[in-house]
Amino acid sequence: MNDIYDLLERPEKYMLQAGGEYELISEMSFLRSLVKYRNYNIFVYGAGIRGEYIIRWLNMEHVPISFIIDRDKKKEGTEISGCTIYSLDKLDDQPKDRKYLAIIATAKFETEKEEIISVLYAHGIFQYIYPFTTEYNMPEYRYEWAYYFLHNKKKIIQSYALFEDIESKKIFFEYIKTILTNCVYRGIQQKTEKKYFECYTPLKNEVFLNVGSYVGDTIFYFIENRKEEFEKIYGVEGNKKIYLRLIRNLNILPDRIKNKIECMCSYLDNKNADAFANRKITLINMDIEGAEGEVLVGLKNCIIENRPVLALCAYHRSDDLIELPNVINSMVDKYKFFLRKYAPPYGNHLENGELVLYAVPEERS
Repeated sequence: MNDIYDLLERPEKYMLQAGGEYELISEMSFLRSLVKYRNYNIFVYGAGIRGEYIIRWLNMEHVPISFIIDRDKKKEGTEISGCTIYSLDKLDDQPKDRKYLAIIATAKFETEKEEIISVLYAHGIFQYIYPFTTEYNMPEYRYEWAYYFLHNKKKIIQSYALFEDIESKKIFFEYIKTILTNCVYRGIQQKTEKKYFECYTPLKNEVFLNVGSYVGDTIFYFIENRKEEFEKIYGVEGNKKIYLRLIRNLNILPDRIKNKIECMCSYLDNKNADAFANRKITLINMDIEGAEGEVLVGLKNCIIENRPVLALCAYHRSDDLIELPNVINSMVDKYKFFLRKYAPPYGNHLENGELVLYAVPEERS
């Protein structure tokens, strides 16, 4: 528990250098020298999501920040990392013989560039950097996710405490660290073939609801995992072109297996998911790009009636690790939670996808 608390309080402690483990932006690497040899005063313009990130970045590299400027009057007098936020009027109070460099840290610069520059010029500020353009090659960073984690520390810690085993807690910690520090995930990972099939006791008469079937990969893994022994598979895929690929791929299977699979071309939501309310379901998995919480609500009656194992992708939304357990706990009791991480796709350069939340009724744990 102390480790996750420490991570949320001081994420920079876990970073190799500003930007995570990436090389520093060339023109940002000599800001200390600009202060030391040219007597510049550096301030940050923008105290929002990107502002918090760049301030941690500058602190990590020991670049002194004189103050923060933000147009939101409500933020005036508050602090970020010990640095005070002021309104634009602060610029008028500064000695005219001082030299200033503004580091612009608001995404509004991309749509309001001329207006922001005019405001700075009107206050005598002629030097600025907007480091989030391709010109500076700032490494990709999930600003909104990091902001959410750091502004919901209590909820994150409560979610962390829900998990049953040490492995889940280690994965949780490493996953959060990957987001906050912009580093590659280095925690425990498993083969894809195990995804959705761990942390619970399987049934010989399993009835599997596969939501987001795609081209059938999970269905094939399930059949192999259960050595062809199961009662029923329901496959749900909403994209019509992909659904046709799914059906074509399932034709590989012999009739004795294929006849136990029923597929539908539909996107489930909190309304039509209730079509499964009166069906026996013992295992549900979902990989539906962030709609997991909504579909859980739609499956409420099915979940209450059957108490299935739930294996849900929990990496599409920043609040998945908080909200998905809360939704489940609001429906049923005596469920245990586990977390497992699987091999990421080739396109995920930080390797922080494929995180699965298992919610297991105690009778199957």
